[in-house]
Amino acid sequence: MYERACREYKLNATRFLLLIGKLGGLTVAKRLINTPVFLDSLMELRKRGRLDISMEAMILKDRWKDLFTEEERDIARKRLRELGYRA
Repeated sequence: MYERACREYKLNATRFLLLIGKLGGLTVAKRLINTPVFLDSLMELRKRGRLDISMEAMILKDRWKDLFTEEERDIARKRLRELGYRA
């Protein structure tokens, strides 16, 4: 999903993809969701009206529900809500 967003919206995902290659997608997602700041990529997706393809939105999908704690899902929900997106 992130690679698609990068292609379509010309986002730079080099560091993100390197981390995924080194640590794995779930570990990276958990680290990022537990970071208390909004990532630049999330703000870029907001500007482009595509929060629906953000990591936060993915975390809230039923498909991934069992991989994240309720606290992590609440963080994702709160971030999206603060940016005006209703998941």
